[in-house]
Amino acid sequence: MIIKYIALLPVLIFYGLGYFNLIWRGDSVHWLYLPLVFLSGGLIVAMLPKVSMEPRTIKNYELLFLLCLQFLVMLCLAFIDFERFRLSRDVLRIRTIWEKMLLVHLFLSWCAAMLLNHQIVSPKPITRRLLTFASWFFIAQSLFIAYLEGRRTAAILPLVFLALFRLSLYRVSFRLISYSTLFTGAFLGLFGLVTSARTGGDFAMKLILDRLFWPAIALNDILTLRPHFDPQTLSQVGSRFLASMGFGQYTSTTNDFGRFMGYLHDRNFVVGINYGVIGEGFLWWGIPGIIIAHIALLLALAFAIRASKNAPFRTTLLLPFLFFHGYQMEIPYTLVAILKGGLILGIISMILDALPRKLQSAP
Repeated sequence: MIIKYIALLPVLIFYGLGYFNLIWRGDSVHWLYLPLVFLSGGLIVAMLPKVSMEPRTIKNYELLFLLCLQFLVMLCLAFIDFERFRLSRDVLRIRTIWEKMLLVHLFLSWCAAMLLNHQIVSPKPITRRLLTFASWFFIAQSLFIAYLEGRRTAAILPLVFLALFRLSLYRVSFRLISYSTLFTGAFLGLFGLVTSARTGGDFAMKLILDRLFWPAIALNDILTLRPHFDPQTLSQVGSRFLASMGFGQYTSTTNDFGRFMGYLHDRNFVVGINYGVIGEGFLWWGIPGIIIAHIALLLALAFAIRASKNAPFRTTLLLPFLFFHGYQMEIPYTLVAILKGGLILGIISMILDALPRKLQSAP
């Protein structure tokens, strides 16, 4: 059930809560909005496989893996130019190799969430204490890097990881409700803080909510205005796939969409305005486009999960988070990210299966 729960989160958050934000804004919600959201959620529940989440003992190679990743993060931080590191709506930033590799800090926060919530444990008390200290350090490090960059998703993901594994420990109860309330408050607080850092200190609640629930706003506008805009989804998927292999350069249609809809100034050729997966599917080919997009994404996700089932620290469960992240953006990005993630984790799984028995044992 954990896979389905993670994959359902973007529907529940971006579009479910986004529906109430539309009402709070005073917008007239199109009659098709809720049926399309329920259709998307139903497809996710129907198509995704179950994955076991029984606690297990940490392996020696996983400890070595943590040390190597932390060394890589420190190396990246040493070579990054922090004056150009922060995201800006006015500057098209081309990320350096160090900035790209720094994203492994999110993987460390994933491992920390697993350890802190006893999904992966150590039989030795001293090892448990060291891992607990390291885990909180990884979480703090991720939040600090996300704040420096001004990237909201990177700030939210460590909290989502913690919440996911903590809440999975409880059945429906007062404790579950208490933790859910705590995590929701921290989620909104972090989102507001990083939004403020990125926009120069503007804490306006409307700005924060509109950024968080943008996919709902975009979908409602698309359903209401019915713009004659072609997102070129099929050709964009091919272009994104080739670019990910080093052939050519990918240029998203999100900037064209933003200017076409009037979200951006006509002379703004830098900022991209995301459709959200449901909105892009509808723009592409109406309701059949939404169904086809979900089938393609969910089949890719199911394939990637099966190909990487032996990955370390249950990183197979990271694949639905790629779906979560991409769901608010665009179909080509999400599809290629899932396939790349599955390929990388599948290769890692095969390498780990070939390691000596000593490295595959518990410390």
